[in-house]
Amino acid sequence: MDEVEEIKSRINVADLISQYLTLKKAGTNFKTNCPFHQEKTASFMVSPEKQIWKCFGCGKGGDIFEFIMEMEGLNFREALELLANRAGVELKTTKTRQEYVQEKDTKTKIYQINKLSAQVFAKILLEHSLGKKALEYLKDRGLKIDTIKEFAIGYAPDNDILERFLAKRGFNKDDLRQAGSPERFKNRITFPIADIMGNVVGFSARALNKGQEPKYINTPETPIYYKSRILYGLDKAKQEIKLQNKSLIVEGQMDVVMSHQAGVKIAVASSGTALTSQQLEILGRYSENIVFAFDQDKAGQIATKKSLNLVIGRDMNVKIVVLPQGFKDAGEAIAKDEKIWVEAVDQAMPAVEWYFKSAFDEFPNVENLAAFDKKKIARELLPVINIIPNEIEKSHYIQLLAKKLQVNQKIIELALGKIKKSVTSDKNISPETIIKKNIDTEELLVTLLIKFPNLVEKTVSVFDYKDLKEGGEIQKIYKLMQSCYTKSSCLEKQSNCNYQKNFTVCLNKNISEGTKNKIQENLLALEELYKNPDEALIEQEVNECIKIINSHQKEKIKEEFSQLIKQAEDKGDREEIKRLMIKLQKLMS
Repeated sequence: MDEVEEIKSRINVADLISQYLTLKKAGTNFKTNCPFHQEKTASFMVSPEKQIWKCFGCGKGGDIFEFIMEMEGLNFREALELLANRAGVELKTTKTRQEYVQEKDTKTKIYQINKLSAQVFAKILLEHSLGKKALEYLKDRGLKIDTIKEFAIGYAPDNDILERFLAKRGFNKDDLRQAGSPERFKNRITFPIADIMGNVVGFSARALNKGQEPKYINTPETPIYYKSRILYGLDKAKQEIKLQNKSLIVEGQMDVVMSHQAGVKIAVASSGTALTSQQLEILGRYSENIVFAFDQDKAGQIATKKSLNLVIGRDMNVKIVVLPQGFKDAGEAIAKDEKIWVEAVDQAMPAVEWYFKSAFDEFPNVENLAAFDKKKIARELLPVINIIPNEIEKSHYIQLLAKKLQVNQKIIELALGKIKKSVTSDKNISPETIIKKNIDTEELLVTLLIKFPNLVEKTVSVFDYKDLKEGGEIQKIYKLMQSCYTKSSCLEKQSNCNYQKNFTVCLNKNISEGTKNKIQENLLALEELYKNPDEALIEQEVNECIKIINSHQKEKIKEEFSQLIKQAEDKGDREEIKRLMIKLQKLMS
């Protein structure tokens, strides 16, 4: 995400403008008298949903940047710096307004490519013989033709139809690459992912054949597609969310589509990643009431708990859908009977009560719990109670836990106090965090890629071995991954080098026993975390490792240049100082 988009994601246009003007509610928008011309009737409108403002009297309008430029008499760079400071975003660029206009042209081209790709995929699915098998599959899953059309679901065949189609319309391979390469989807059902305005920003493509791996391939991040800020189906669900004053978060695209078809039109899904704080901020613009309906298996429960920690701490009202025994997800329930799904959503359980149920369900005889069992339940529930921001609600659950465990309430309060002291900036402490904190970040990155080889191709294409600690064994392992996967310099020198078959051979021949043992220990530690792995969650872990490593690298570079600049200052060498500053700025960007 570039700096402009990052700033816009953090500053609500209505909050900003309300610091200058008195806004009055007007439906889902706000209105006031325009500050840029004289008027008696308010014609200045602000839309929090679209994050824009417009005066229908004088015609001026735009986003937060245009407002600050007009209000404060600033140029674009000055407005950028002012709002970056307000949003807590560190600026690393010196782009002009013209450069941002050029970026906008690039984005427009990507939007066009995505729109055309979605149309081609949809046409193949519904009208071409190549899409017959995919269409039959979707019908077997219970989807109606009208639903397929509504969500523009399509099919990407195992040939280059799309690439040839786009080439005829003037788009070259570099254009396609900037758009995330939609032509790379082969023999997959495609789900166009749209932004809040309905513009296609990317795709999620599901494997059609049994055994085809990976099951889902998603568009990588592009200048218009930021996974952490996109919710699949929100463009279609937003009006109903406002009407019903609640949103429903399900696990995948099919769950969203099936839910809408069943009449529950408030369903959305995170876009190929775990739920993020940015996605919650966006949902919060429509309603502070959220319902979760992740899969009912163990992996789904883990995902639910991770997401709940984000929501409960925000003082949002959150509930959990509990399906009847025998149903794993929305799709299975709807396939059996739509009423099962509708009733389950209507009867969703408050989040903290769900936590209580999950913790106590493990023990059938709750009236006669052993001391060890009580300790285990308290260890599960106290961190949840701790992050409840509302003191009245928190007090209620403290009393409830004391009653159910048959212990004095003061004992619960004392245990809770110990948790508060141990929790500092990280409010989502979990067993996963504890395990991962005991593994070096570079080791964790390599271990994850060894355990989940499907992520190697994407990772080695965006992160180079040179960014790891020079000369170390971890750097050597990662270099082997790049060599074996890209076939460019595989140490085995085999003409048909295959990563998954030959990486282990290369590893055993070139890595010390001590490092191999360390990797095995790390793999063992991660076994407990990823018994039912979700590729999107693992990918997020890998990206987080890369982010931390890059951050460490930048700090190291800053420290090195700081010493060099100081030496140049001591010598009074202004030209050298200027050269070093320019070089540092380039490296940081």
